[in-house]
This record gives sequence, C-alpha cells and structure tokens, in this order.
Amino acid sequence: MSVINKMLRDLDRRHALPDSASGHPNVRVVPPAGRSDAFWVTLGAAALVAVGWLSWVVYQLQPKPLATPAALSRPAAAPVAITTPAPPPPPVAAASAQSTPPAPPKEAAPPAPGPQPAVELFKLAEAIETPIAQPPARKPLPKPARLPRDQAFALPPSPAEAAAGALSKRDRPLSSAEQAETRFQKGVERLNQGRASVAAQEFAAVLAIEPGHEAARQALVAVRLEQGDLDAAERLLTEGMALSPSNAHFATVLARIRVERRDYNGALELLTATNETGSKDAEHQLLLGAVLQRLGRDADALSAFENAARLGEASAATWVAMGISYENVGAKAHALRAYRQSVAAGPSDPMRGYAENRIRALK
Repeated sequence: MSVINKMLRDLDRRHALPDSASGHPNVRVVPPAGRSDAFWVTLGAAALVAVGWLSWVVYQLQPKPLATPAALSRPAAAPVAITTPAPPPPPVAAASAQSTPPAPPKEAAPPAPGPQPAVELFKLAEAIETPIAQPPARKPLPKPARLPRDQAFALPPSPAEAAAGALSKRDRPLSSAEQAETRFQKGVERLNQGRASVAAQEFAAVLAIEPGHEAARQALVAVRLEQGDLDAAERLLTEGMALSPSNAHFATVLARIRVERRDYNGALELLTATNETGSKDAEHQLLLGAVLQRLGRDADALSAFENAARLGEASAATWVAMGISYENVGAKAHALRAYRQSVAAGPSDPMRGYAENRIRALK
C-alpha cells in the first residue's frame, strides 16, 4: 500500500501548476495535502484481528473427541462403591478398540481381595435396609358348630321357594280380626295426633268389621262424649251391653248418661244388673250408692259407699256422700266421722266447706 501511496504523490507533483501560471499574482496553486499511512495501517490491523477471531470461533465450534487414544489405552480404574437406596441402571459395556476376554468360569480360583463391584454393594445395601417380611401367624380355625340331628341335613330353601313364601304371605288376605286390629291401631294414631274425627271414622270401621271389639267401642264412646253427642254414645253403649250384658264398664258409663238425663231408675237397673261383676269396681259402687241415695234408699247406698271406700282410696266427695246418708238414717256419730275423713282426704276440695259446717253442726 505504501508503494501505491508513493505513486499517487509522484503523479500529483507532476501535474501541479507553478504559482505564476495562475494568471494572478495573489493566486497560487495549493499543494495537495499528503495522505497519512496511519489510516491504512489501522485498517489492515482490524482486518487481521477479524480474520483471527473468525478462525478461533470456527475452531471452537468443531466437535472434540470425548476420549483421546491415550485415555482409551489406560487401564480401567476400580469402581467406587456408592451406597444409595436404589440400584443404578444396568451397566452398558463401552465399545473399545480391543475385544475384552471372556469371563472366567465360576469354578476358577477366587480373585484377589479388592473393592466389590457397585452392583453387589447395591444388593448388600438393599438386603440390610429392607427387613425380611415375616409370614403372619396363622390363627386356629374355629370349630364348626354342631347342628342338631333334625337340622343336620336340612337344606336352606331355594330362591324360588323363598320368593313363593314371601308372595304367599303378602298376597294372603287378612282375616276380619286382623283387619279390625289394623284399623284400630290406625285410629289410635289419629287420636293421639288430635284428629278425633278421623279417629272416630276408623273406630266405626272397626266396629263394622267386628262389632265385639270392646276397645274400639270404648274409644268411640269417649270421642262421642267429648264431642257432646250423648245420643250416639248411648246408642253405642246399648249395642255393647246387648253383645256383652255383664260388661260393668259399659254399664257404668251408660248409667252416668242416664243420670245426666235424670233417669235414675234406668241407671239403677243397669247398675243392679251388672252388680256381680261391678262389685270389685270402686267407680261402679260409688255410682250405685249415689243413685240409691237419690232414690231415698240411704241404707242400701251406705253399703255401696262402704264397698267403694274399701276398693280404693276414697275421695272427699265419697266421704261427704257417706256422711249425708249416715245423717239420713240417724247415725250422727258415723256421719261426724265421715265428714272428718272428708276434710282429711281433700284439704283443698270444694266439699271441705260443707264438711266443716256439718262437723260444727253435729258437735
């Protein structure tokens, strides 16, 4: 490049005009400025650096061998025993230029003592860390239960027989007694729910199926009395007495209805007819004494009152009624005793005032 620069400078000097050739004394030709070599030197150095850097990059990008021939020719180092919980993948035999000799048979002499292979150490570690699972202890089997002789050879019913039995039970029509009992229980449930009208319908259905069902008749009578229907209650009780003439409970309730209607003779007729079975019923005896007293038969009434007091705990009203009958027959001492029993039996009874007045009067 310096030769080119030199030739260019010579050419410039050869064509340059003298100062007098300009035609004006004050005008002269300006000599051309000389080119510096530093520019071209810098440019050349940068090009060399670029070429060198590019060559280095290309060299670094070329693949390098993983192992040199010298490394392949070296003997293999002893494997290092690594105790990890899981065994490594099976070793892959590395390809080498020289073929490896076959392994000696098991009957050959044992090798010299040295470090164990990694695979054997892994097996040893697993044997140490993993406990040997012991088989569970076998429990003795229970002895089979011994069936009775009549059941020893009995076979369970087949599915068809079981289905036939269930079908027969389900489809078997209920008897009248079973129907009546089912309707009665339904009526009791409705009565407990406060649905007296629906319960009365169920009890009436029971009596239509089985008229002698005393519990249904008694429950229906109670519903009718609660509703104030004395006629229906009397009719039901009359039918019950016709079916069971010795029913003292029906006779007592029917006699109360007749007393309410001031039919004392009719009430006495019922109570007298059932006195044999009602002699052990305190309520029956008390009502019988009250009817006899109303009819003026105080001597007979006292017998009924005494029976009622013996059968159960007599109320204050019972002792007052007894005291009235004793006064009517002239037994003032017995009447005084009865009134005092009334005060002791019912301190807060409404009859207390009447009993105390009669006690003061008889003293």
